[in-house]
Amino acid sequence: MSSDNPLLPALPSLILIQGENGKAIEWLDSTLQAIACETASNRPGAEMMITYLSNILFIQAIRAYLASLRQAAGGWLNALLDPQLSTALTLIHQSPEQNWTVDSLAQQVNLSRSTFAARFKERVGEAPLQYLTQWRMYRAAQQLRSTNLTLGAIAQQVGYESEAAFSKAFKRQVEQAPGEYRKRKP
Repeated sequence: MSSDNPLLPALPSLILIQGENGKAIEWLDSTLQAIACETASNRPGAEMMITYLSNILFIQAIRAYLASLRQAAGGWLNALLDPQLSTALTLIHQSPEQNWTVDSLAQQVNLSRSTFAARFKERVGEAPLQYLTQWRMYRAAQQLRSTNLTLGAIAQQVGYESEAAFSKAFKRQVEQAPGEYRKRKP
């Protein structure tokens, strides 16, 4: 497991955004013009404006990429196009500490357990609980790098009742004990 943002490996190395009939895409053109204007200015806050506009540009590029995806393409980004799977992913991302099961997630999105599990695996590329574990470890790695919370507190935040269970899962996923991981943080 990489502790980096899970969005980045899900993206292609290049996102091509094309206008129609030789015309520029309005949001792209206006955002690039605003970045150019801020770059040329020497006004206070220009650097911050460029950062925010770059973030907007990135989000819009991701939106354009998502719109271009076909249903046959895999990965959790593609699953965001499915309203029920999008809801399930949102639940997992927002509340990893919940005691999620395949059945409880399926109930939340009004699908049968088997239909949900099959669709999730097909669209995301892995089973729901496997994805949940990876997300929990990603969140735990963030906490280990950026806070001084105890391992027990982090364990609870990511859905483990005991520090021992969390440590075992973290080591299995990351191939390093949480304490060792924290010591090597940048």
